[in-house]
Parts: sequence; C-alpha cells; structure tokens
Amino acid sequence: MREADPGLPIIVMSGADDGAVKGHSVATGAQDFFVKGGTDGALLSRAIEHAVERQRLLNELENARKEALRQKDLFLSQVAHELRTPLTALSYFVTLVADVLDRLRHLRHRYLLCGRANQGPLPRHRHGQRQGTAQSL
Repeated sequence: MREADPGLPIIVMSGADDGAVKGHSVATGAQDFFVKGGTDGALLSRAIEHAVERQRLLNELENARKEALRQKDLFLSQVAHELRTPLTALSYFVTLVADVLDRLRHLRHRYLLCGRANQGPLPRHRHGQRQGTAQSL
C-alpha cells in the first residue's frame, strides 16, 4: 500500500497479537498498529487523527527535503557556471598572449637573421670599438 500512495497514513488492525507482525508493520511505514477487539472507538479515532497529522508532517518534511535538494542543485549549477565563465575567458586570454609571444619570438628571430645577413664587418674605431660609417647609418 505504501508503494501505491507514499503520502497516505496507514494504521494496521490485525486479529493476531504478534510482536513480529506489529514490528514489521511499523517498520514498513504503518503509523500505528491495533489488535482487533483490543481498542475502543475513542482510542481508534485519536490514533487516526494522530496518524493523519504525523503523515502530513512527514509529507511536509519530504517536500522540504526535495526543495532543499533542488535549491542545492541550482546553487551548485550557478556556482559552476560562475567559475567556468571567468576561467574560460582567462584561458582564451592566456592562449592569445601565448600566440602573440610566439609571433614576437618568430619576428625577432627573422629580424636577427636579416640583420646578420645584411650586416658586413664594421670598421674598428679607437679603443677597439666598432664604428659604423655614414653610409651604414
């Protein structure tokens, strides 16, 4: 019965006064257990009212638990998005900087190769320093 409607309060009334049956009934979701003929109408009425109220509270708790899980999932999703967004931008920026640095290294290398190919020996100036001529400047 619990599987058919988990929100339904259940009270078991049995002809057997068996502790094992009572324990199993309560363990599987019954709110209360009575032996037939061992209770009066007032006690049964009060047990029904209490079972309904307990089940209402259990249903509220279950709904609150589900809502808390939904809110937690939403929060974690938002936090993950907020962390991914700047990290993605930072990753693109680092890639861009690395590409620019690679291009600069390549251009520097080409510049140095061109400079060496076009440069002849500079004449010596006093004190052993090289000096460019007016034509090479």
